[in-house]
Amino acid sequence: MKKHLLLITLMIIPHLFFAQKQDITNTITQIEKEGIENSKVMDILSSLTNIYSPRLSGSKAYFKGAKWVEKELTALGCKVQLEPYNFPAKGWEANEFSVVLTSPRFENIISHPVAWSGSTKGKITDTPIVVDVFNLKALKRLKGKLKGRILLHKKIEDRLPDLETKLSKKELDSVIKGVPDSKSLEVNKNFISQMLKSNPFKDDKLEGILAYLKKEKVGAVLLPSVWDNHILEISSTSFQNIKNTFSVPFLFISKESAIKLKYLIQKNIQPKISVSSKTTFYNNKDYNVNILADIEGTDPKLKDEIILVGAHFDTWHGSGNASDNNAGVATIMEAFRILKKLGLKPKRTIRAGFWGGEEQIFYGSLSYLKKHIINASINDYKPEQSKTSLYLNIDSGGGAIRSFFTQGNKKVQEIILPWITPFKKWDLEYISSFPSDGSDHMVFDAANIPSIDAYQDPSLYWSHQHHTNIDEVALIKEEPMKRNAVIMAAFIYRAAMMDKKFPRRTN
Repeated sequence: MKKHLLLITLMIIPHLFFAQKQDITNTITQIEKEGIENSKVMDILSSLTNIYSPRLSGSKAYFKGAKWVEKELTALGCKVQLEPYNFPAKGWEANEFSVVLTSPRFENIISHPVAWSGSTKGKITDTPIVVDVFNLKALKRLKGKLKGRILLHKKIEDRLPDLETKLSKKELDSVIKGVPDSKSLEVNKNFISQMLKSNPFKDDKLEGILAYLKKEKVGAVLLPSVWDNHILEISSTSFQNIKNTFSVPFLFISKESAIKLKYLIQKNIQPKISVSSKTTFYNNKDYNVNILADIEGTDPKLKDEIILVGAHFDTWHGSGNASDNNAGVATIMEAFRILKKLGLKPKRTIRAGFWGGEEQIFYGSLSYLKKHIINASINDYKPEQSKTSLYLNIDSGGGAIRSFFTQGNKKVQEIILPWITPFKKWDLEYISSFPSDGSDHMVFDAANIPSIDAYQDPSLYWSHQHHTNIDEVALIKEEPMKRNAVIMAAFIYRAAMMDKKFPRRTN
């Protein structure tokens, strides 16, 4: 009798496996159909970019955007909470600003205030002093001559534009064939461990310079952009770390205008420019929240396990930030819409984490890590560490997803490699075990949670969009966005339906 039962069991198992595989295949087909034919991703992106941006960390606009996302995902049937995170700086926003050349002719100068800088005392008109504003010795040589003056930073740096819009086969092959370096993985872990203790980006030298500029009552400081074509790079990572938020007005101006001003001054033509900047500070810690949204698991044994998919929600302050990172947020929101629209019932809980403070180096995701994943150190785990099966990150603009990095975890690479089969038609042909950096997945990888990061075509990300004043929806293409949302929906659903959790890295 036992032999007969064994024989029957052996006959049934392949059929069950085939049925399960066929069921997943049908579900992926439904996900693709919904995501391509009924996509809402560009509408979500447009709302995030045109209505609820920019969202500088700690700002009122950030919180307003978070409340909108909470409302939208709650309406889908997700369980949503706004979870506080620690951010050390005050809230800040730019209200009005202008830099104008008034002599020898009139010309508007493309400009934008540096985040966390102060207001001018009305409109200042002056011939700028050209000086290295980050050289305290150079500034002290002008002691007593700086009151009310406009300073133009002497150094004009070049940034070679990356005009590539699509990853080449050679580039992808080099990533796929790259061997994960155990040292680089350890460096990441040590870096995140240090971030948990103190901020390595605190800049005592900068603080001293700003204190001197304030003491000398400088009127305003102009920083030339590193980008060409009147594009401004808006980011200023160190400034929010200043102990006493600085009051000297700093503004970025276009490289072309800076070169022109320097030339006129060198020729002793004495150009006149007018600068005005009005900014507001406020200190409301309630604005500092991560957005957590759950599609709750349905399997009695697995529903407490979590598939975590994340994108940072904060932005810089100089544009709508369509690519960085509204595209990532919109992709995940659309993936959730697709799963809920189809009425899919994942075994595990699928959680979206929209993080604050990423641009100032991971404040939001680090806070989540401390609240949910670790105790006193990066190696001291809370129970939720073992329950978090996977972290999936997207933070590289609106270009097509071409691969995923698995942060040195070859077992994860092997598991998800078959998942790309339905999407090879969209040029998703690779899964790399290589580690990537520069975003929140580093935080979870450091705590040994299997982490994967989307690798995308640059499109215009590195040539026009990343941390600039022109990062708007007009530069985002619809087709890759629709496909990316489908891919993300498929991946997080498959991860939630696995029989076992993803294996941890052992190296």
